[in-house]
Amino acid sequence: MGTRTVYLASVMFILFVLDFRKGFIALQCLLWANFFTNCLKEWLHQPRPYHVDASLKVFEDVGTQVRLNDADAPSFFAKLPRESVSAFQGVEEFDPGFPSGHTSTAVAFWLSLGIQSKARWFILLTALFVLLTMISRLYLGMHFIADVTGGLLLGFTVLALVLFVFQHGRIIASWASLQWYKNKYWYLAMGIPPVLMILPNAPVSTLGQLSGISLGTWFVCKAAFPNSKAAVWKRLSRFVLAVIIFILIDIFMSRFVPKSELPLWVYVRNTVQFFGVFYLALWLNKKLNLFEKPVY
Repeated sequence: MGTRTVYLASVMFILFVLDFRKGFIALQCLLWANFFTNCLKEWLHQPRPYHVDASLKVFEDVGTQVRLNDADAPSFFAKLPRESVSAFQGVEEFDPGFPSGHTSTAVAFWLSLGIQSKARWFILLTALFVLLTMISRLYLGMHFIADVTGGLLLGFTVLALVLFVFQHGRIIASWASLQWYKNKYWYLAMGIPPVLMILPNAPVSTLGQLSGISLGTWFVCKAAFPNSKAAVWKRLSRFVLAVIIFILIDIFMSRFVPKSELPLWVYVRNTVQFFGVFYLALWLNKKLNLFEKPVY
């Protein structure tokens, strides 16, 4: 359930069928959690359980990554031997374990939806999903307890910060206001991603996606987010149209826009792609009157 496809389908459905505003905030939580998770993984470069215990049965395809025999901790709650951790610090061909990305993104994304719904049963359901995600990562041999704990704390931190910035009524209204140049929160949403590119090993693709989504949404909505209330056929039409636009732009970018490992180009490419998706999906849906008036 932590795959890109599941999250993508969930986000598109929430944005264009259920509630665009809540989906937008949840998407911000998801991407920022993904960004900081990947930063910490690259900076700390900590091994996973199967890296240090060759006898461990792994239920996922991990490729031909480096593994050390008998390099595990002496007991369940003991720390890993220093030499085991040091052996991986200079190895680039392995997927670091700390913090757990599945956990951090599950906390940030699903709990943001639960909190925004204000329904106790849904909050409990999303909390249960997060708990099962943590347990599954341990059971599959992909993470230590410290990894999922770190992911849990990181997810909660991102969740709290994003909800503070975006969910507060005055802040969200001023962010989308016409006089954006007078609004410090607009600069917060639009200006931080490109600045964070200077961080070492920063996942610039995620930063580009954040910039593209924010710009595309603002260019169409400006005064307010669209009102998602509508007949069922209109809601489903919005979703289908958005998915088609996403697929067409993805195909276009893959075939006609050159790829490069240059960080600036990766950032620009992702910004353009996600700007196109959100701008066209919102603009076309509004032109076809698939979003109800008034807006909020």
